[in-house]
Amino acid sequence: CNEYGDVHRYLWPHNPLDHEVKHVAFDHVPDNVRLLQDQTGLSSAAAEELLRRLGPEAPPGMAAQSFYESGGTVTEESLRRRPGLFLRCRVLPDEAKVREFFDLCPPCRCARPRCNGGVKWGPKAHQHLGRQGHVLQIDANDDTVWVEHVGSCNCKVWYPRLAVQPVYDPQTADRPRFDLHTRVECRMNDRWFSGVVEQIWWRQPDWGNRTTVPYSVKLDDGRSIIAPCDSDVCIRRAARQ
Repeated sequence: CNEYGDVHRYLWPHNPLDHEVKHVAFDHVPDNVRLLQDQTGLSSAAAEELLRRLGPEAPPGMAAQSFYESGGTVTEESLRRRPGLFLRCRVLPDEAKVREFFDLCPPCRCARPRCNGGVKWGPKAHQHLGRQGHVLQIDANDDTVWVEHVGSCNCKVWYPRLAVQPVYDPQTADRPRFDLHTRVECRMNDRWFSGVVEQIWWRQPDWGNRTTVPYSVKLDDGRSIIAPCDSDVCIRRAARQ
């Protein structure tokens, strides 16, 4: 299943020589994507998107030509999608480009004594190239995101926004039913409590591999709770008063 939700099924024969898919390293970049990067200077995510727009059989040379003939309308930024708060993402696998994005981050201007000067490339960022996680925070001041990784470790790392890309997650592929500030009722201990949707998609630090939930709700009694699933069994629209 790719980042756009396209599902492909493959046989998994006992003979490895007959396999149609195989495990690859986290920092693996396909040859055609790497070639297009060399010709354009794009990140792997942007290069993959450009190839996708031109069709699965488009050669890198054709993609590079369309890039240069676009008159500047096709750029790294125009080919990229922004990661969503609390949603799944992946750190780009191409080290050189990720380091470049780190180098472009402005220094932090705060006066906090424990501040290390802003987002910087380091061993932790290198260790997690190509790995997935969830966005816990977005800082618009320096265009960075705080990511908690999933899998064998749950490290939290600040990255430049362009160093990560959204990935398809079947658990969050469909937008929840209720909009922000919708009056709802939530079921807890066989009772229904009224409140207001205060956040669409929600997760907390240290949830690790746990799934992002659809809602955070502010109850009328002042408590903040989460709705773990988007179902009338758990959360429903409040009856009109």
